[in-house]
Amino acid sequence: MHPKNPYNDARPDFAVLAGKYAELKPFVRGNNIDFTDAAALRALTTVLLKEDFDLDVRLREDRLCPTVANRLDYVLLCLDLAGPGPVRAIDIGTGHVAIYALLVHRLRPDVHMTATELDATSLAHARETVAANKAGGSINVIAAPEGRIFPLPAAGEDLDGAEYAFTMCNPPFFASAAEVEASRARKAGPAPAAPTAAANEEVTRGGEEAFVGAMIAESRGLPVRWFTSLVGRYESLHALVRRVREVTDNYYVVSLRQARTARWVLIWGYGKERLPDSMTRPAMLDPTTSFARLLPPPNTFSIKPDPPRTRAEIAGVVFRALEECGLWSGAGARGGAAATCGGSGKEGIGAASSETEPAAAAEEAGAPEVVESSRRNTGDAADDRVERAPDDRASDDRATDDRATDERAIKDGADEAISTDDQPHAHDPITLAPMANTWSRAARRAAQRGEAPALASEPLFRARLRITGSDAGEVSLDWEWGEREAVDGFWKYVLSKSGLLKLLFSRI
Repeated sequence: MHPKNPYNDARPDFAVLAGKYAELKPFVRGNNIDFTDAAALRALTTVLLKEDFDLDVRLREDRLCPTVANRLDYVLLCLDLAGPGPVRAIDIGTGHVAIYALLVHRLRPDVHMTATELDATSLAHARETVAANKAGGSINVIAAPEGRIFPLPAAGEDLDGAEYAFTMCNPPFFASAAEVEASRARKAGPAPAAPTAAANEEVTRGGEEAFVGAMIAESRGLPVRWFTSLVGRYESLHALVRRVREVTDNYYVVSLRQARTARWVLIWGYGKERLPDSMTRPAMLDPTTSFARLLPPPNTFSIKPDPPRTRAEIAGVVFRALEECGLWSGAGARGGAAATCGGSGKEGIGAASSETEPAAAAEEAGAPEVVESSRRNTGDAADDRVERAPDDRASDDRATDDRATDERAIKDGADEAISTDDQPHAHDPITLAPMANTWSRAARRAAQRGEAPALASEPLFRARLRITGSDAGEVSLDWEWGEREAVDGFWKYVLSKSGLLKLLFSRI
């Protein structure tokens, strides 16, 4: 469950709720409810929405009964995407009680929701429910547009300058009624509650793969930061990820699991904002699983040298690499976009900034920990290193000499760093927002010839550099904005120039 989900810590006390709400009492035995009873589920959902969110809803017997906890997980994820401040969002296929829109409204009244519904009965009931909860100022329930999914003008038409923070959708999962029945038959354990959904809530032509695929195709050019959709069938997820990869590399897959129910949220966008791994990647991920292969590369790059190097040693060589490409200056801030502490070595080239005043030693360079696989984040450099690994003894001796040279370079860099006071304060990340590529081989050769780099109109990327640990230090880069090619190249430059990459792969 999402960490902010109140049902994450403990399930509701059914006995207490039954004593407070008469409509629930007939379905509670001790502190248990029969979850195979559709009437019991409707009563429980009605009570939870009232007790925990002060929402008054009337659930129809012929429509889908939305469970609260898993809907809330999806809502909380979308609100994480939205960020702070008033925003606009869209709910595709809101259902007869507009459950997602109402939960968003209760949690974030400053979010204005446009909710669409195809079924006339559900549309009317959703409008009544929104009005009954006095949410009409924040939720606009409209009929689904003809011939398209999103209630927005097509790309290139007048979009009135408005941007939507996110879209959300719980699409029909199945392509036919036979698929619905087959899915129910495959489920282990007690029989699920009797179906109460309308046909259009469970079945659509081509199933969820076709529906979400159409969303992906239609999403190009629309003024939306993040498109999202629930996916109910794991076999659909593989095909949908392939579709998304055809149009953008900025996508994520988040797993939502509650009890025996697994759902996935597919997220994609076309902007340069990049989401943190803490939001989109599991804390523990087995790279050999099929789910891991669905995910994009992580947005946190990290390396922990082996054998270990202290934080001071790592800081020395990393900051020297930054200074050599003009993204850091021992003289302090000297221009560069967004530089607040330390600056570019060349006027206006880029940004390297700390969030507080510099401290006195490289030992103070630190930040919260980031855990990621160093091998996964170094691109194809590992393969190149392995292919060049020598087999004969003389070559091994040369490799040992190279290793000793790299170790001396790290030590020398650390000594240099410790003797200065231009390093950031402990636990402060360094913000990088370079306006020019000064780290590529071609750029460094041009600099040697005295040629000034061409400045872009906006940063090539934004990222936060962290050096963590103490005796066993680690350096990581949290990518927040920009193109992957630029940040990939920069990260490889830092590792190569600092000698950290060669030390790592000399162990392989």
